[in-house]
Amino acid sequence: MTDLKRVVVYFTEEEKKELEFISGALSQSMSSLVGEMVRETMPQLKAVAQAITLAKTNPDDAIKMIRSLGYDAHSNLIEEMKKLDK
Repeated sequence: MTDLKRVVVYFTEEEKKELEFISGALSQSMSSLVGEMVRETMPQLKAVAQAITLAKTNPDDAIKMIRSLGYDAHSNLIEEMKKLDK
């Protein structure tokens, strides 16, 4: 038994076909693939939601937060690219 909770998600026919292709290529079920994608992007999605919430009360701080998120994402990308060069 799993502790994971079920959520129903709707996709267009084209999106479903793309997910079927990707999950087949990775030998994963579509639900595992989608769950993994959501779990991996949750920190970024949460940070964006926090910035949007902050923007409602303090736009200047929200802009600083978004800039910081962009800088962090860029830095992480550069580090991952350096690993590929080794």
